[in-house]
Amino acid sequence: MKDGFCYLLGKPVGTARISSNNVNAGVQLKAPTDPELAPGSSTCTTMIDCPTNDKCRYLTNSKSFIAECNYDYYGGDIAVKSTDTMTKCVDECAIFPGCVAVTWVDSNCYLKNNNTKIVYNNDVDSVVLEV
Repeated sequence: MKDGFCYLLGKPVGTARISSNNVNAGVQLKAPTDPELAPGSSTCTTMIDCPTNDKCRYLTNSKSFIAECNYDYYGGDIAVKSTDTMTKCVDECAIFPGCVAVTWVDSNCYLKNNNTKIVYNNDVDSVVLEV
């Protein structure tokens, strides 16, 4: 923060863009878990329930998705839908042209056309199309 403004610098986490005693910044990181599950190592058969089903594979409309609990795929919003479950959110993505990821928060389903900017956020959950 500098002069009352917060700056998002847009570089990968951990890369310093400037060196200044007048700018303070912080990044929230996900605490390590034991053991870290491999993506797709389990299957969500009927419902994605974070954090219980973190990293599970969910199949819908002949597409395979991987749950990313506590992560936000930042940017790339192509549509917003209202769904009562994350599973229904993923079902929407599976039929929406160009959708490769979703971020679900408070019944808001954000359909994404990219999955390159992932940020830890313990208030949201995401699912990404498996390639």
